[in-house]
Amino acid sequence: MISKETCQKIWHCHREIEVSNQSIEGINEFIQKNNDYKTANEFARSVENTWGGGRGVEMQVPSNESGSSKSIYNVSPELALAVIKAHIANKTAELAELNEISKIELMEG
Repeated sequence: MISKETCQKIWHCHREIEVSNQSIEGINEFIQKNNDYKTANEFARSVENTWGGGRGVEMQVPSNESGSSKSIYNVSPELALAVIKAHIANKTAELAELNEISKIELMEG
């Protein structure tokens, strides 16, 4: 049987990947609706310009286990997109590892 802890970790990886992909899809939808933008990087530059040249976007970082977070302001949209993509890659790798752990747990079962 797969442990509850492993199941929770697998679910969290799937959830993080889903939310991250939705964030990227949102940007891509905006790009498609506004044919002025050919790439996400062009969109990122336009957001930066529209919001006052270099104002950037806000990202939240957890500050403790109670669920509260701190906001980081003025993050370049291009950097935010890179962070989202890196996060997806990290969670995908973590998910692959958890899949192997779940196989072992099933065999030990």
